[in-house]
Amino acid sequence: MKSYDYSYILDSPYLSGCFMFCRSSSFSNIGGFDERYFMYPEDIDLTRRMYKIGRTVCYPHVHVIHEHGKASFKSKKNGLYS
Repeated sequence: MKSYDYSYILDSPYLSGCFMFCRSSSFSNIGGFDERYFMYPEDIDLTRRMYKIGRTVCYPHVHVIHEHGKASFKSKKNGLYS
């Protein structure tokens, strides 16, 4: 979404899961997270199913700082994959 003008609200069928919130009733309505997805594609599935029953929007008037943890690069052995 590099060309998106972040000065207005955008209805979008797919949103990044780094920060999102939703009504618990809507979350229950879609059956919550699908256990077939783990670690990264769950936000794609969640927002596409939510989009079918209501609005999913990018709201650019709030800023959240998300520290990207790169959890998939970590190893229990030494903390990092080599």
